[in-house]
Amino acid sequence: MSVEPVEIQHVKLRRRFFLFGYRRDEVDRLLEDVTSSYEGVWLERDALRDENARLREEVERYRERERLVGDVLLSAHRIAESQVAEAKSAAETLMLEARKKADELVSEAQREPERLREEIRRLRGIEDALHDRLRSFVSGAQELLDAPEGESALGTLRLPERGVPESAPSAAG
Repeated sequence: MSVEPVEIQHVKLRRRFFLFGYRRDEVDRLLEDVTSSYEGVWLERDALRDENARLREEVERYRERERLVGDVLLSAHRIAESQVAEAKSAAETLMLEARKKADELVSEAQREPERLREEIRRLRGIEDALHDRLRSFVSGAQELLDAPEGESALGTLRLPERGVPESAPSAAG
């Protein structure tokens, strides 16, 4: 049974009519001491209950924070994994594109010498045709210069045509 300090203060002890009873002033003093001591214990118990309730609330807040931090860490971990996966995918895509471009460049570089040889053959053909035309022109001019002065060699002189000779490949081919 729980007894409050106020109840102890208001307890009325019955008197005994015999001489063997307790001395009232000592009993009153003892009751005051017990009441005071019990009141201190009672107040301390109330304070401890309040402290216990406050600490339970604080623990609950910390548990909630811990749960939230756990959720945040889990989300951050998932995001980090997602970012890593995306970065790997992007890196693989870049590597594939780079390899493809490198293969194209190598292939083009391997074709380039043949293209250049073909271009050199074409230009040599044009050069030979131009040399032939120039020789023909110079030969015709020489005949004109060598003709006796009274004779006209202009009718026999054939001037070369302008442009690329038909025997030379065209620049587009």
